[in-house]
Amino acid sequence: MGLEGIVTKIEIFVLNPLIYTLVVLSSLVFIWGVINTWVIGGDDPEKVAQGRRHIVWGIVGLVIMSVAFGIINLISSIYI
Repeated sequence: MGLEGIVTKIEIFVLNPLIYTLVVLSSLVFIWGVINTWVIGGDDPEKVAQGRRHIVWGIVGLVIMSVAFGIINLISSIYI
């Protein structure tokens, strides 16, 4: 097994599941922020502000995971 095999196994068994898990967590943070802002928050400005922070950080997490996934695919395509 050469370098290509090692890179492929690391990508398949470590990096992809980690990225998918973090995408799900970022999505849940985003959804929780939406629920806090529009459903639970209502007239409470503190809950609305907290919900908006969750929305922003959920989007930031999704963007970071998308970039990480792209970089991993780029590196993987170079070595395979």
